[in-house]
Amino acid sequence: MSLRERLKELGWDGKALLTPNQVAALLEVGRPAVEDLTRRGLLRVVRMGKKSYITLASLEELLEGAVPRRRAVWLTLRLLERLGARVELATHPGGYTARALGEEGRGLTPEEAVLALADRLAGEVEREGGDL
Repeated sequence: MSLRERLKELGWDGKALLTPNQVAALLEVGRPAVEDLTRRGLLRVVRMGKKSYITLASLEELLEGAVPRRRAVWLTLRLLERLGARVELATHPGGYTARALGEEGRGLTPEEAVLALADRLAGEVEREGGDL
């Protein structure tokens, strides 16, 4: 059974944010286990007032075994640092821009901007058929 089918079975209303209790029920674990996953950065939390919600996207990433976004961003920055590249992050009215090695990536969050930059740099390497 897919995650979305299981969610519908539990009365999910189609929103992209889940309560920690909903995530615990889906994973069939206690709430402390969910809190541990959020502390370790494996589930992204959005806070609205005093309430916390977990993004459906981060839950899907966790269940699919994908590299968590934070980890991917960290790896990208470490690789660019090893190449001697300086990453500049700037804000603009629509979000963030990350620049390095003559390329730039844009996103709504700093993480999205860095990952977009990594995509641009990877595409540049493929076009040139070589290394950075």
